[in-house]
Amino acid sequence: MFRWFLIVSVLLITPRAFAVDEYSTASDGEKKLIKQIVEVLKLEPSTEVEKKIYDRIDFVFDTKNWNSYWLGYNDLESSKIKDPGVTFVEQYINTSDSGTFIISFLYDKEAKQILVTSKQIRYASKDIALDAFKTTKADEEKFSVLHETANYALLQEKGKVSYSNFHIGGNAGIVVYIEQGIIDL
Repeated sequence: MFRWFLIVSVLLITPRAFAVDEYSTASDGEKKLIKQIVEVLKLEPSTEVEKKIYDRIDFVFDTKNWNSYWLGYNDLESSKIKDPGVTFVEQYINTSDSGTFIISFLYDKEAKQILVTSKQIRYASKDIALDAFKTTKADEEKFSVLHETANYALLQEKGKVSYSNFHIGGNAGIVVYIEQGIIDL
């Protein structure tokens, strides 16, 4: 009897470990953000679409403290872009420990695809940024150097639309990770 109680207790305490999919265990805030993206892109609301978007950007939720803000192409009063076949939203997500994420979603209704471009901006001391650069550059099987100067470098992950942009200025350094992918609907 005690053994069954222990098993049931463990199952109740760790629901994320036994979830069918990660989206079902997402926080209310994470789900609200995903639903907002679906709404602004003028997608047909569905759990399947929400899961695909969540799975593409779930890495931004690896922190406990975050907030977000978004802009769409209709936010400028002077915007004349009104094509219902193509919609756009850019989500800004600030985190307490992973820097800032800027994630752009461009939905083409005819192609039934969402182009997702994500940028993660990290700042650190000059030494930490240089160490990150040296480690990335040393992995020649995975990365190629596209450009390098005394204080700037751009590396690409081979075979992917994935870049690491390093910049050193004074005693500080910034690393911007950029990646693109497609969500098929």
